[in-house]
Amino acid sequence: MSTNKQKEMEKLITSIIKQELYQEINSSLFWSIIIDETTFIFNEKHLAIVSKYFLHNILILRYIRLIELEDRTPDITYITHN
Repeated sequence: MSTNKQKEMEKLITSIIKQELYQEINSSLFWSIIIDETTFIFNEKHLAIVSKYFLHNILILRYIRLIELEDRTPDITYITHN
């Protein structure tokens, strides 16, 4: 399989997973987003983003994204979503 086809498949699969996640969160009466900063080896800082919600009376925690922080100051005003 060519690299372009692999990337296209990855985008399609990612899109489907995102749609399902958004539908689950939207159907939940209670939900929250958890954002936690963590420092890895070699002083790399990241934001971990997790969603927490109830679906059919079951508590679900879902990983959303891990974002590397290039600006390591407390003055971060926004995060670009790609």
